[in-house]
Amino acid sequence: PANPITSVVATSYADLTGFSIIVETERPSAIAIHVEGPNGSEVTVGGKAGGSIEVALPYIRPWTPDDPYLYRLEVSNGEDRVVSWAGLRTISLGRIPGARRLERPAVLLNGMPLLLNTPLDQGYWPESGMTAPSDQALVFDLQELKGLGFNGVRKHVKVESRRFYHHADRLGMLVVQDVVNGGRPRVSIPRSRLVMMLDWQTRDKTRRGLAAAGRESRRNRDEFEADLVGMIELLRGHPSIAAWVIFNEGWGQYHTSRLERRVRNLDPTRLIDPASGWFDQRGGDFRSRHRYVLRLQRPPRRDRRAYFISEFGGFNMIADGHLWEGAGSFGYRFYDNADDLNTALTKLYCDQLIPLTAFGLRGCVYTQLSDVEIETNGLFSYDRQTLKPDAGLLRELNTRLYAAFDSLATGR
Repeated sequence: PANPITSVVATSYADLTGFSIIVETERPSAIAIHVEGPNGSEVTVGGKAGGSIEVALPYIRPWTPDDPYLYRLEVSNGEDRVVSWAGLRTISLGRIPGARRLERPAVLLNGMPLLLNTPLDQGYWPESGMTAPSDQALVFDLQELKGLGFNGVRKHVKVESRRFYHHADRLGMLVVQDVVNGGRPRVSIPRSRLVMMLDWQTRDKTRRGLAAAGRESRRNRDEFEADLVGMIELLRGHPSIAAWVIFNEGWGQYHTSRLERRVRNLDPTRLIDPASGWFDQRGGDFRSRHRYVLRLQRPPRRDRRAYFISEFGGFNMIADGHLWEGAGSFGYRFYDNADDLNTALTKLYCDQLIPLTAFGLRGCVYTQLSDVEIETNGLFSYDRQTLKPDAGLLRELNTRLYAAFDSLATGR
């Protein structure tokens, strides 16, 4: 077309009664939007490209993991026509209704408390590396995790194709989306254990800090920030995305507070974890910590942010006949058979993770969805042919986790 439509982004009203929709085109043009909703409801509105076009919905059906309803959008400008979708949902932090007065805030989906339970998903496959071998491979990972009782994934230091996010939208799987970091790690893997043990923090704005993170170059920083903005602009229309993660474990970390403000200005509709793991700059929506090998900890009383254990677990079991061709095995705790792994997971959840809901736990990220090359700590083998823990046990542990969280609403 002579004047193509290049972008359609729908933002839900805070009261969930409609959408603000912005349509971008290469040149100014009039826009018509036809919205199809539940029970045969329809509405058509008009406006101008680049401006906010308001759509009051005649029938309300919010998007949730249990009911991931998507409104159908047909957008045209006389020269081009596109079909898209939108989920009616809001993400925020707020008080748990009925909870004790001093209870930490929780993630609210459409105003209702929800515990983020999103295993780490690095998006690797043995036959094709970082590119999914098929569309069904993307669907498999999301469907299997949902069937095991998880409500999302943390897409780790990778931006997938739009197909992945479309499937998350329609299947009802929340996505905690990482920025691709670059730079350098500020501490080695052996030293990271000390960082976790001592909860060591460091500043990220000094000249020395920039050098440690591999961010001395202004060009390097500008490129990172351009990629960050591009990622948000590419993905912001997907209702499944609940939070952005700016830095992971100090990799390339710099000017965290400024970048958090920039991300919040770009997209005020989602939560932000500015520094996942360590080197917390005391901002963001979460107290975000990684915890491997060491026992899971309560957050300090003085930190009233929602507590997010944004990586934990990483229990290894080698699935014979399903290993990558490389030599070696990386992980945190190793088990010889499924019975021992099931026992260890039960103790981890029941003795450590679940009790933390009473002390502010509002999200968790088990490491990880599948083995990745020599990392043999996946729930699934690298080829996705073997689920290592018992499926029924995982569903039961997740049910207990949600029940503990839900009990906070009673004030008990």
